[in-house]
Amino acid sequence: MIMAKASRNFLEAFFIDISYIIYYCTHRHITQKEQDMSKNKETSELKGVCHFYAEEGSEGGLWAFQDKNFIEKPSTKFPRGEWSYDGLRILSSGDHLTVFDPEHANLIIWQGIVSLEIYPLFTETVDDVWIHSEQIGTPRKVWAKWFFDQYPAILVKGPKIKLTQ
Repeated sequence: MIMAKASRNFLEAFFIDISYIIYYCTHRHITQKEQDMSKNKETSELKGVCHFYAEEGSEGGLWAFQDKNFIEKPSTKFPRGEWSYDGLRILSSGDHLTVFDPEHANLIIWQGIVSLEIYPLFTETVDDVWIHSEQIGTPRKVWAKWFFDQYPAILVKGPKIKLTQ
């Protein structure tokens, strides 16, 4: 009897939690910017900058892209502009990336399909920074410079491809 009551209480709590989550997800206020960006989010051409993404606990960094629509103008609090996680795209093999010279906006310095060789944690570095992967066929230091220095770029997310190990 006690076990049946405990199971019933657990199930009631579970369904209340699930109901709340479903309600929140379906009734959450969506901003106009989110609506505009979600229309062709992963199939359209995104303009922004290359970015080396690392946070505490990531044990290194990932090659990423920050959509310019999610970079607010510089301010005294954020001299380089405030970046939203909504604009962060971690690069994957199969993505199409075009990198531009920061001094000459129309000069393409690299264009192609991202093809990452994946490494185990704490095995590879560039400029004393741990990395989890590198672009096959591009010198590591050259690739890293574009991301460390946030070169302008265009990204078209590609199909999911099995990563090289």
